[in-house]
Amino acid sequence: MKKLLAILGAVGLSVTGASIVVSCGGNGNTDITDPETGLVALSKIKNLTLDLGEIGENSSLNISKAFFEKNESVLKKAVGDTLTANMFYVSKITSTSATITGKNTNQELLSPSADFAVTVSFTSESDGRIDLAKLEGLVTSNLIVNKTKYQGTGNYDKSNAIADALIEANKELLKETVAKDFYLLKSDLVEPSDGKPGVAKLEGSTSSLKVKSGSPVEITFTLSE
Repeated sequence: MKKLLAILGAVGLSVTGASIVVSCGGNGNTDITDPETGLVALSKIKNLTLDLGEIGENSSLNISKAFFEKNESVLKKAVGDTLTANMFYVSKITSTSATITGKNTNQELLSPSADFAVTVSFTSESDGRIDLAKLEGLVTSNLIVNKTKYQGTGNYDKSNAIADALIEANKELLKETVAKDFYLLKSDLVEPSDGKPGVAKLEGSTSSLKVKSGSPVEITFTLSE
């Protein structure tokens, strides 16, 4: 009888061990944490669907909701059943893509580190952003740029100063925009000198929801005294 019990015990241990191995396998995720915070790193989760399909308006709310709905079972298996769509932080939104991480606040499940972000793609409603190169009546010549702003030491001072001048010269056409909606192509910048105007090219910032990127316009400008 003792021998029989010993055999049954050994079999039981083997079965238990096997079941543990299976459960640890999960969906193929082994170490999926951010080593600095111990929180789950999105980019380490396997089998995520990153093509979200049609999402309607490309708002952060729609993007996080679509990402959660496409991946709910995978995410909850990796992170836990308390995970919700409002725990994601969406950035770098364009008309076809965005970056997702965990939020910095109000959640303790997902790492907020950009090192573990995922990039999702999608299709959205017809792009209603301004195409500068196709905007009829846009004033781009002889703009007056604020010299103090232009000569600042910040990385974006020149871009913002020229963008402000463009917006000022086109108050109606660009009334919904701000300087950060624009991006200066620095390699094409010609500084004003010897009485000659400066030349610059502006396009929409890749993060702008109001102005298209990749469609620059050439601007001539002088600096105000």
